[in-house]
Amino acid sequence: MYADPTNAVQLVACIYEAIDRIDVSRDFRTIPLVAASFCDAIHDSFCDSHKNALAAAHRYLSSGEITEADQWIHVLAGRVGSSYPSGTDASFIARERLVWGELNRNTVPTVEAIEFLLRSGKIAGVPFERMLEAVKRSMGGFFPDPLHAEGDSPEPTCPSKGKTSMNIAIQSDPLPDICQLVRAMGSSLEDFDWHVGNMEAVPWPVDNREGWLSGRELSERLLVEPVQIFWGVLDAFPVGMRTDVEILPWADGNLSVWEPGAKPQIDGARFEIVFWDSGEVLLIGLSEAERVRVKDAFPEARFVGHSTG
Repeated sequence: MYADPTNAVQLVACIYEAIDRIDVSRDFRTIPLVAASFCDAIHDSFCDSHKNALAAAHRYLSSGEITEADQWIHVLAGRVGSSYPSGTDASFIARERLVWGELNRNTVPTVEAIEFLLRSGKIAGVPFERMLEAVKRSMGGFFPDPLHAEGDSPEPTCPSKGKTSMNIAIQSDPLPDICQLVRAMGSSLEDFDWHVGNMEAVPWPVDNREGWLSGRELSERLLVEPVQIFWGVLDAFPVGMRTDVEILPWADGNLSVWEPGAKPQIDGARFEIVFWDSGEVLLIGLSEAERVRVKDAFPEARFVGHSTG
């Protein structure tokens, strides 16, 4: 492991190893404490409403005063859990997500949750040195001192022996498109019916952000001109196996897609593709053979979500 991580990737690798050794199933304070430290570092950049929400979160963390914190959770839930209006400043969204993180009382410290805070912190302007300090302080009980033992191996690029990889994330610029991803799995768009959800993309019909498309319809839409997807969820179903969707799948702010063992959000989906904030794409529910093919096609792909065997 690293004596002094110099970037978020190295820090996440440290956290991955630390969390894997301990039980965090009842630890609901670490995420808000990490977020609070990030927010303190850039406090002056928050708008007045965010500062009021942070004050309520501080009161809850310090004295257990819950009423005002709950009111702010109610106010922000509709925004953080939904798509932001087109053109909303990315740093504003990142700061609001940090506020939400400090108010959050229902998330245990997973690698994915910490990585989400680190991404938001970077966009919001929190210096990495401050993020490292905050993580060390808030998660001090997780790590030996120092964070590494001399002679440890460098940053892992795949899960260690004994773990079964569940899902795959690809971070690149530009991201691979849907056709490239499905071809890498060994299939084609026409092999499936597709449910589209929470689609924020250009060009993309405004009246078709949620709903069903045949593989041919999706293929023809993508062939007209290149589509840039900012957020979006595509669930693949065997042809002719469409189902009633009562709860629409979503991506923007949905941390559950990063959790270990995450599954497609629609029951019966063969697999799910989640486009995340323009910079990453998640492939959820692939078979082992499909994961191997995707990793071969995209060497930069990484495994996320695992179960210990």
